[in-house]
Amino acid sequence: MRRSVPQLRAILLFGVFAFLLTNATCSSPPLPPSAEEREAAAAVREILSTTRTGDISDAFSRASEWPHTRHDRTEGRGEHSYNSLTHLIRVDSSGTSFIVAGSDSTDSGELSALVDGIIPEEAAYLLDRFEDDFLYQIQEDARYWSQPAHVITITARPGANQAIQSASYIFDDSSGKLVSLSFRNHTQTILFEETSQYQLQLRPGPDGAWVPYRLVARVALQLPSRQPRLFARNVTFYGYITRPEG
Repeated sequence: MRRSVPQLRAILLFGVFAFLLTNATCSSPPLPPSAEEREAAAAVREILSTTRTGDISDAFSRASEWPHTRHDRTEGRGEHSYNSLTHLIRVDSSGTSFIVAGSDSTDSGELSALVDGIIPEEAAYLLDRFEDDFLYQIQEDARYWSQPAHVITITARPGANQAIQSASYIFDDSSGKLVSLSFRNHTQTILFEETSQYQLQLRPGPDGAWVPYRLVARVALQLPSRQPRLFARNVTFYGYITRPEG
């Protein structure tokens, strides 16, 4: 039966749509983990099951206990707009913040909310049903701020259909505290593509405390036939001074 041009075009478009949908939602399953990989996964998951990620969020929420300076840069790009704000903020011994450079203040509550939003409540690599989708590794002879540390890295295995592509945890050996946490995510469908990166880092501060060092959040969203959209926040803390007694 001879088909008309519109009919052929419709069939062709349907075939392309089906192909894109299949490739966006399906992938070959990852190869089964080896015995050594399963042993490493068990060790990592046992450590992370008792890890207090709240130590990092607590440190950021208590940053004003020590006088310090922070550099805060926010960047946003919409379809037809772009804006960037940079602030240099000083926190004095009373915990009061004031702008050294920049037009508007940055709300500390907003920053704390961002920290809480970065830390996942239930990451896929901690769930039993997704264990085979990830590769777990421990490096025990690492250094962080010139101090002994151990590092846990988790990466999505080839073929795994997971949004979290990688995660990294750094622990201070002397205190056992979690002092650095980072994630990289990627999601792609026929409707959009989203890439995000997050990092929360502490550093040794006054009186031997671990204090905030860096917060990085970057989210890029790509829609078909649209300009990419971007949100980024980069905050660096430095110049800590021991809080006077009394």
